[in-house]
Amino acid sequence: NTSVVAEAPAERGRDGPVQISLVPRKRTAAETGPEEELEKSAKVTGLTVGRKTLKRRADAAWDTSVSKCSSAEEAAEVLKRLLARAEKEWPGVTSAVSQAAAGPAAMSSDCDRCKRLLTGLSNLAPLQGDKLSVPYASVRRHLDGLVRQEFTSSQQANEQGYSIGRARWAAAANPEEPVHPGGRPSMVNKASVIAMVKKALDERSQPSSNICKKDAEWVVAHSLTDTKTEKYNSSADVHMAMSESTFMRVLKQHRTEYKRPRAVSDYRQHCSDLDTKVLPAIRSLLQEHRAALEGLMPSYFAAFDTHAAQADLSFETQPGLYVKEIEHYIARHCESRPCAKHAGSNFPCGLLSLRKRGSGFCQRYRLDLHENEAAAGHVLRSHLKLLLAYLHHRNAKDLQHAALTDLLECPPVGTAVLLSDHKELETIPQSWRETGDMFFAQARQELSIWGALLVEHDQGSTATNPSGPRVEVFYDDSPIPDSALVLSMPDVKITRTYCFSSQASRLRGPEYVRIFNHGFSTKPTATELSWSVKAGQVPEAWRKGFWGSSSKAWSKQIKPLGPSEENSLSRRYLEQKDLLPGALERRQTLLPDLQEEIRVREKRAHKAKKRAAARLEALKNKREAAASSSSSETSDSSSSSSS
Repeated sequence: NTSVVAEAPAERGRDGPVQISLVPRKRTAAETGPEEELEKSAKVTGLTVGRKTLKRRADAAWDTSVSKCSSAEEAAEVLKRLLARAEKEWPGVTSAVSQAAAGPAAMSSDCDRCKRLLTGLSNLAPLQGDKLSVPYASVRRHLDGLVRQEFTSSQQANEQGYSIGRARWAAAANPEEPVHPGGRPSMVNKASVIAMVKKALDERSQPSSNICKKDAEWVVAHSLTDTKTEKYNSSADVHMAMSESTFMRVLKQHRTEYKRPRAVSDYRQHCSDLDTKVLPAIRSLLQEHRAALEGLMPSYFAAFDTHAAQADLSFETQPGLYVKEIEHYIARHCESRPCAKHAGSNFPCGLLSLRKRGSGFCQRYRLDLHENEAAAGHVLRSHLKLLLAYLHHRNAKDLQHAALTDLLECPPVGTAVLLSDHKELETIPQSWRETGDMFFAQARQELSIWGALLVEHDQGSTATNPSGPRVEVFYDDSPIPDSALVLSMPDVKITRTYCFSSQASRLRGPEYVRIFNHGFSTKPTATELSWSVKAGQVPEAWRKGFWGSSSKAWSKQIKPLGPSEENSLSRRYLEQKDLLPGALERRQTLLPDLQEEIRVREKRAHKAKKRAAARLEALKNKREAAASSSSSETSDSSSSSSS
């Protein structure tokens, strides 16, 4: 166990002496015995027992118990029971013995496994970056705290594969400290911002008849009169104080009681018929005749579609103008040249060249094409007459609303505006679009109310700042009268006139009133009407039930008007169409109830798509798991057969 080392002096002559010394040689691990390994472990772990004492105790245990065993199984059982008794006396001795028996190779494999685990935790994709969300930052802080408990410095953690810097190492000393997101504080939870948003919403909303749950309380829901984007853009204070995304987040978190309107109540029956009966019927007729004509000539409507795209013309936004132009297109399609109105314009009028010989059109279908054109023109003209009458009614209503709004917001100086209405047997609305003639056969409370709105220019008002409105609402509990007075005006030929005015007569005394028909509130001239008051009978209650007299207003079927047929709306249109120039070019917009219905349907479709995608993903994972299990079974069977 010694080595011979010959060492010459640094400076020597030819006959200088050579020094020889004996140095102990280090033995390899294969040449060392078990006793020496135990001695090394004793020195490492800090035991004060020497090598000879350990050897004597091990020999005694061997001679008294283990050497007397007849087989390896018996020796293993004896050692197992000795370890169990030692574990009761000194907890942890079993793990120490197993580590010593495994040797340095097993310890190195355990260290490699721990290093791979730490490296994987350090490289998790959601935990990368400097700016993390609060949940991810909290998870990373917890992991840093666990790593710091096992290592004494960040350098040791980096050597083991866990990448951590000085700042994170210092913060890991307090893992229970809350994580702050960093950056400037959010404005969403500020009381001043919430109050500013509430003030802007109150100016453009009104309380509704519904309630909603906010946090843990039930509050009255407010119906917004404009869209959220319009509210943000119209309020100068809100627009300068925050962005639109912040405004929307404040609405979502703190002002959930402000909602978009979902119902249209007191809806006119004519407007309801236009949306639910007239427009759908004309749309289906257009599709039917278009398919019939394109079946004979596939390129029949190609020129018209190009013109409609260039002019931004569609049936949804301008139904009257669209039907009028497509009817004219069909009527003049067989002509050789355009009409006098469209000569020199971009409107495709007079397309005889598409059906002449040599154009590629089969001549045996020419008579069928002409018959289909005649049928389509007849149907479209009769429906166009009805459509124009209904559109005139809607345009007149919109014009009256705009005139009344301007009059209420800023009446002339020195005048007062009184707007009143009486609602009889009114109930809480139940449907999204409810007309005044709807009847619900349910035991619901009905009220008759009278309301009035008064706006005036008093002494403290200016031309641009009238005094605030004064609203009065009364509950009508008066008994039904026994007699009635009927106002008769023989000069009025239209069943419904839009604007009347009256003034006291200076010649006949204050008890006589002169009545004028303006037609519209914007018409400067008026026609005086002759009238008289007669005694009449009190009308019966207009709500007769589901099949009563009120059903005539909503259960009737809309019929197209022939060349010599008229109804109340068409007669009014012929009488007043000169008062609304450009009514056909006016673009129609969707009603709030239709917008809400579209939004709900889109939401349902989105949820259905998400559920379908989740089902496909689950099926895909199931198939992959089945394929992997089958491949593993195949490999196991092949390995067993080869063995």
